[in-house]
Amino acid sequence: MRNKATSVLLGFALPAAFAVYSLTMCCAVQAQSVSGPATLWQDPAQAVHVAIAPDIPLSLVSKDLSSTRVQIMGAIMMVDLKCRLEVRNESTSFLRGVVMGVVSAEHSPGGTASVALPSLNIAPDDTTELNVELKLVRPFPPNTDHAVNVDIDGALFTSMVFRGPNEFDSRRKLVVWEMEAERDRRHFKSLLASGGREQLATAMQASVQRQQQRPRLRAELEQQLRKLITTPRPLVRRERRIQVSRHHFPESPLEIVSGSALVEGSRVRTPKITVKNRSQKPVRWYELGWLVSDGDGVRYTAGLMPAPKGWSRLAPGAEASTQSNHSFVLNRGGAAGGLSIDRMSGYVRNVEFEDGIVWIPTRNDLEASSLDRATPVSVEEQRLSRLYGSQGVEAVISELAQF
Repeated sequence: MRNKATSVLLGFALPAAFAVYSLTMCCAVQAQSVSGPATLWQDPAQAVHVAIAPDIPLSLVSKDLSSTRVQIMGAIMMVDLKCRLEVRNESTSFLRGVVMGVVSAEHSPGGTASVALPSLNIAPDDTTELNVELKLVRPFPPNTDHAVNVDIDGALFTSMVFRGPNEFDSRRKLVVWEMEAERDRRHFKSLLASGGREQLATAMQASVQRQQQRPRLRAELEQQLRKLITTPRPLVRRERRIQVSRHHFPESPLEIVSGSALVEGSRVRTPKITVKNRSQKPVRWYELGWLVSDGDGVRYTAGLMPAPKGWSRLAPGAEASTQSNHSFVLNRGGAAGGLSIDRMSGYVRNVEFEDGIVWIPTRNDLEASSLDRATPVSVEEQRLSRLYGSQGVEAVISELAQF
């Protein structure tokens, strides 16, 4: 059996996987003709190198770079990367997820990216397609053998077994996605066991409706918006400080102690949230979910706040603060436009301990706080609801039976 995974931008539903672009960048420069040795770099086979680390039990069956385009514009090299890989699962376990690292210029803006494909179910000796579509920019000429390196940074197998160099923090991300997938499959299996296909169908319909009706925001850095204004105008601040309320999960290893941000209309500046480790184990990493509400009480997901940069661990009983020094403008898009922020809240989205164990909220945690209506559903629930929409409840039942 051959399995196929398709990647799209983060936040879109998809049948088998999705892509997480950590950084991409385009550069509008008038193209110049090139000749001589530079023309060699316009050959994708020369410009792009694909590799799999020896400790990852995946083999490369085929690669297709025929749609990749390389442009050289003076001292800049732009790569429109369209890479299709077919890999085989050489392990004795099911493949659950893959993260690919893409590096063209490690220390230059627009030179690195990662593409994640979770919610896979690839049996031993089966194959799957991994698709990467990115726009990358780097200095020219390269001082390495290849202009772009595409490597599998990590692969997750059953029982949370991880293999790979993990340079893009792939293990934590894949484990979080797989734990969310297992949590949500258990939920739908329990509905099927207790209420049959009718109750499962009702739950899938509710999931589809919730995804369609979930309020959405677009967050933009304020300095990016200022670039669009041709005539600078003095800024008159009428900010007020809003305290961040917390969503409490009984079993969460972290507790939100305090939080605040300066707010003016749809503009948020320097949000800060302080957490305390109330567990008995050191914490290596955590992510907080951040929500805002308008005057009508409608809640929106504003984004994620990761652990502070440069930190190593959070000891039991210790506190840490996550803070952004940027200003954000939140926009609902379309005719709705901006909103007037009335309240803010935060919750613990996931925690990784120093021993590699990961914690995520239960569905009961999310439902009790009504977060299930304001936050995005898991990648796995997106996949199952898409399957329900295209093939019906029997297809979902058959899919759940594979796990």
